[in-house]
Amino acid sequence: MSSIPALAAERLLHSSEAARLLGVSPAWLARERWKGSGPTFVRVGGTNGRAVRYRASDLAEWIDRNAVSPRTR
Repeated sequence: MSSIPALAAERLLHSSEAARLLGVSPAWLARERWKGSGPTFVRVGGTNGRAVRYRASDLAEWIDRNAVSPRTR
């Protein structure tokens, strides 16, 4: 469970901000959310909330999980 100080330390990013950080379009993020394969996101307003936000730490974790090292020969 998140603590209030930790929550206050990390601002929630709008989809457009997250897309800019990742170098993708907001539409790509929306498609990945629908497929269930994109970065972790937060629904503001409960499970039926329409507002989607991203934590920078979740974006960084997603980047790390999807990093691919070149194969050595």
